[in-house]
Amino acid sequence: MWRLSQALFDRGGHGRDPAGLGRRLIQLCQALIYLGFAVSAVRVLVGAGGGSRGERHAVGGMLSWPAGPELVGAIGAAFLVVGAVNAYWGLSGRFKESLRLDELGPDGARVVALVGKVGFVALAVVLALIGWFLLKAAVDFDARRIVSLGGALSKLAHADYGRWLLGLAAAGLLSYGVFGILQVRYHRV
Repeated sequence: MWRLSQALFDRGGHGRDPAGLGRRLIQLCQALIYLGFAVSAVRVLVGAGGGSRGERHAVGGMLSWPAGPELVGAIGAAFLVVGAVNAYWGLSGRFKESLRLDELGPDGARVVALVGKVGFVALAVVLALIGWFLLKAAVDFDARRIVSLGGALSKLAHADYGRWLLGLAAAGLLSYGVFGILQVRYHRV
């Protein structure tokens, strides 16, 4: 909801110039991705499954459209780009620019920085997995290769050391959630 309000109502104060509108577009894309994650999680919690069949059907329909593989490939590439941006923000620590870390003190600032770095990198890995599977489906022109978030994590779990990798991904995503809560509290507005 925070990202959506930032995008639609300029709650981050980015303005209406091209750079500000670009930043707000990124926030809108983040809101839509997070909404997709939330819907997927709720479907799993209520027992509707991870939605893999629904995504396969939707993307399979897109693959049959004129320029469908290109559209699915572009969506996959967008996931990869968003993943790369999140990795950059996490590894560089650039996310700290938008926080009032001085209110936390040195120890608190270090904890928030660590939680943010781990969270951003974990989110980047998950987004890159989804993007990779979408690109693969577009290149192979095969809707059966579409994998939802749950499917991507399931494939990760079945790899060598998969349970450890899945545990690290889960811890990272939890870290990102904790960072999101801290970000709302200490965000520069």
